[in-house]
Amino acid sequence: MDGKVVASNSHRACCKVALRQRNLMLHWVSSGRWVASRGYEVWQSNDSGLSWDKRGTLRTGWANWVSRYPFAAQVGRLGVQNLICLSSGTLLGVADGVLYRCAENAGFVPVFSEFRGRRPLRSGICQDHLGQIYLAEYWLNQERGAVRLWKSNDDGMSWSPVYTWPAGTIRHIHFVQFDPYEETVWVGTGDDDSECQIAYSRDGGASFEAIGSGSQIWRAVSVLFTPQAVYWGTDIELYSDDQPNYVVRWERSSNRLQKVLRTDGPAYYSAQTQDALVVGTAVEVPWNRESKYVHLYWSKDHRVWHSARLWRKWPLPGVCGPATITFPSSPGPLPCLLLNANLVLSRHNGSLFEVSF
Repeated sequence: MDGKVVASNSHRACCKVALRQRNLMLHWVSSGRWVASRGYEVWQSNDSGLSWDKRGTLRTGWANWVSRYPFAAQVGRLGVQNLICLSSGTLLGVADGVLYRCAENAGFVPVFSEFRGRRPLRSGICQDHLGQIYLAEYWLNQERGAVRLWKSNDDGMSWSPVYTWPAGTIRHIHFVQFDPYEETVWVGTGDDDSECQIAYSRDGGASFEAIGSGSQIWRAVSVLFTPQAVYWGTDIELYSDDQPNYVVRWERSSNRLQKVLRTDGPAYYSAQTQDALVVGTAVEVPWNRESKYVHLYWSKDHRVWHSARLWRKWPLPGVCGPATITFPSSPGPLPCLLLNANLVLSRHNGSLFEVSF
C-alpha cells in the first residue's frame, strides 16, 4: 500500500505518508545538509531535499550497477550501509566491510577495515560532544568471539579498539549512541538473555556501567534520549519463547523500567522529531507472530502513544533479510519525520518518505 496508513491500536490517530524521493536512502539530516545514498553512490542536498547532487561513489563495477536497484541491494546487502556527517564536515561511510572517509572538497578514500562484519547496524556509529567517533562491531558471531568497540580521535583517519567484550560474553553490539543530556556514550548488546545489556560510559568508552541486563527487555537496536528518560523498542525475535515486544521507558532519576505499550513486532530503529518520539517495527522470518506489516509508533507528549500500520513485508525466506523502517541520523531532533521503507511489498520500496501526524 502506498500513501495510506491504517491506525492499529486503541489510540487511533491520523498519519499521512508522502513520497519525497524514489530510490534514495536518507542517512543524515542537519541544518542545510542532507546526505543519502543510492547503491554505492553518495548524494547530498543543501536545500532540504528539493534538489540533489552526487557527492561521490564508494565502489564501481558490477556491484555498483546492481545496487542501484533497491530490491537487489536489500537482499544482497549491497551499497552504503552507514553514512554520517562529522562536526568538521567530513563524511564517513561504510560499505562491504570498509569504512570510507570524505573530507571537504575531496573524494571518498578507504581508511579502515579491521572491524569484524560487513558493517555496523544503522545506529552503530556516532560522534560525541568532543568530536570522538565510535564504531560498533556487528556480525553473526556464532562462535561468540570477542567483540570490540572502535574509536577515532582524528576525524576518522585512524582507529583503535577502546573497549573489548571478552569471548563468550556477548554476540555483537547493536548500537552506539551519544546522549546529549548527560554527555555519555551508550551501547546495546545481544542476543541471548545473558548477552543482552544496555550500558553507558562517562569516560569515552574506556568503561561502561549497565542500567540493566540479563533478559530480552534489555535487547534494543536503538534508543531515544529525553532529559528525564531513555526509550527503546525491544528487539525480541520470532523464536524467543513467544515473548511479546514493547516500547519501554527507563527513568533516569529512579532507574525504574516501565513497559509503555506492546508492539506488533520487534523494533529496530527510532527517531526524534521536534515534537514526537517515533519507533518503527521490523518484520522478520517469514513474518512476525503479530503482523506481516511494519508499523510506526509515536508519542507527542511521551505519555499517550499511537500506532499506524504501513507496508507488508516481501514474502521471502529469512536469509533475504527483514522488512524495516529506517530513519536518518541527526545531531538534534529532525525537522520532520523522514523514513525509508526497506524490503516492503510496494512499488516505492527503498524510497524516501515524509510522515506527518
